[in-house]
Amino acid sequence: MKILIIGGNGNIGYQCTVESLKQGHEIWVINKNHNTFEHRSLPEDLRLHRLYIDIRNIPLIKQTLDDIKFREYNKFDVVIDFACYKPEHAHTDIELFNRITNHFIFISSTAVYKRPYKEIFAKESSQLDYNTTWGYAYNKIQCEEIFKTAYKNIGFPVTIIRPSYTYDTVIPYAIGYDKGWTVCQRMLDGKQIAMLGDGTSLWSLSHSCDISKAIFLLFGKGINETFHITSDEYLTWIEITNIVAKTINAPSLNIVNIPTNYILRNKLDLGIHLYNHRRWNDLYDNSKIKKIINWKPEILFKDGIRKTIEWFNEDIRRKWINDDLNKFLDDTCKKFSQL
Repeated sequence: MKILIIGGNGNIGYQCTVESLKQGHEIWVINKNHNTFEHRSLPEDLRLHRLYIDIRNIPLIKQTLDDIKFREYNKFDVVIDFACYKPEHAHTDIELFNRITNHFIFISSTAVYKRPYKEIFAKESSQLDYNTTWGYAYNKIQCEEIFKTAYKNIGFPVTIIRPSYTYDTVIPYAIGYDKGWTVCQRMLDGKQIAMLGDGTSLWSLSHSCDISKAIFLLFGKGINETFHITSDEYLTWIEITNIVAKTINAPSLNIVNIPTNYILRNKLDLGIHLYNHRRWNDLYDNSKIKKIINWKPEILFKDGIRKTIEWFNEDIRRKWINDDLNKFLDDTCKKFSQL
C-alpha cells in the first residue's frame, strides 16, 4: 500500500510509520521539521519518503501532492493525520485528500467525552462534552463532526480513532507537563510530589506500539465508523507515579495531595485538562475495535515506561527542566503539606 502519514515522527506517528514499514508498505511522511532530539529518529529505508513541510502551508502542500500524483501514483491507499486539532485543519484535510485517498484516518481523542461517565467504561456512543472551556477537546469534537458531514455529503472515506492517553516519548504525571524531565527530577531529588486529589482515579495508559498496530490493522476497514483504541490495563495515579519512580530508581516518594480546583484557579494552562479530564476515571470499552480486527493491547505500563525512560537517558537534552512548573509545584506542595 501507499500510505501518507502527517506527523510521522510524533509520539504515536513514529510507531505507526515503523509498523507500516515492517509490513512492507511505502510511506510518505509529512513533518514540519527534521528529526530532533525530542522525537525518535525515523529509520533509513528506501520505502520511506520524508517531506519536511509545514502542513499549514497549503499552497506548498498542494504543489507537493500534485508532484507526487504526477510522478508516482494517482492515489494514496491510506492517509493518517496526527496533526489535525482545529476545525480549519479538518476542512483543509477534506479539500486536500478528497479523491486522492481510499481511506482517511483522523486521530481524535477520548478527551471528547463528558465526565464523569454514566457508565463504568465509556463507549463510542457515550455523551460528548460540548463545553468550550477546554479548547483541545471541543475542537476535536468539531473536527469529528466536520469529517462525518463530509462522509455524508461527498463520501469522504473517513475513520475516526479515539486513543486514550498514549505514551512513548512522554512521561505520564498526575500533575505536571508530560514533556521534559521536571517531575522525574523532583522524584530523584527527594522533593515533594504533587498528587491530583487522593490519586485513586483509574486511568488507561496506552503505549504507542499497541496503538499503531491497531491503526495499521484498520487500514481499509471501518470507514464512517468511530473506534476507541486503548489499553485494557487500569492503574490509579498513585500506582502510575510509583511505577515511574521505581523505573528511575528514585527514593521513597513524599506525596502531597492537591485539589484540582486549586490548580485550575492558580495555573490555568496546567489545570484545565486536569479539571476536565484527569481527575475522573478514564476507562474504555474496547469491544467495538476488537470485533473489526484481531488485536489486543499487550504492553503493560511497567514495561512500556521502561522503554520511555531508556529513550530519555539516550540524550541529556530530553531531560530539560521547566523552572516555572518547578516553582509552582514547590509553592503548592508547601502550602498543602502544612494543612
